[in-house]
Amino acid sequence: MNRLIALLVALATSGVGAEESGWSRSWGPGTQANYTVNLAGSTLLTLICRDDAPLTMLATVNGREYGSDSKRQFALLVDGERYDAPYRQGDFPTFWEALRNATSVALLLPSNPPIDLPTSHLAEVLPAIGSPDNNCISPGSSTDFGTP
Repeated sequence: MNRLIALLVALATSGVGAEESGWSRSWGPGTQANYTVNLAGSTLLTLICRDDAPLTMLATVNGREYGSDSKRQFALLVDGERYDAPYRQGDFPTFWEALRNATSVALLLPSNPPIDLPTSHLAEVLPAIGSPDNNCISPGSSTDFGTP
């Protein structure tokens, strides 16, 4: 019994470090998919995809919120290419695929130095455009945006 408890504790705590820094996917109400990047246990960036609403992107740094529903905007630097207000990006598929395949990503906030974000496993966490798992749509697009 003690071995079983020790094994369960080891399994439960082994995943904690993996979630402290890196990308993850979770599901919200209905078909909502949340893609989140954490650094040192703090959520920095969340991409929220729904099949009935445009992509929402939120950044939280030092308790301040930036992004979709905030007056404070942010940009992403993906492999040296700047994407301002990425959730309103005119060429969303280009942005999404660049992010999925990125070797460097930084969060750019007003009056702050760039914050480097991890890139490992991005292509595994973010589904490809046209994939049945991708329900992200951009503003002005139809609800079947992700279909080929």
